[in-house]
Amino acid sequence: MTEKLHDVEIKSDGIITKVKLDGVELHGIKSMKYSQKAGESPILELELYTKAAIIDGPVLVDISNAFIK
Repeated sequence: MTEKLHDVEIKSDGIITKVKLDGVELHGIKSMKYSQKAGESPILELELYTKAAIIDGPVLVDISNAFIK
């Protein structure tokens, strides 16, 4: 793997959970999922609340559920 691996710190008191990525606390986390397969690096998936998203490049964005309430 040639990608940079990040330092992730997750602290919880049972009610409030704080997540730091490379020493920077993340805010606006909707949900997170942590998983790890034997012999592999751990994976952390985050859903973040955002006020805007800038996507630069040819990508396909799935907005099929974006307007469903």
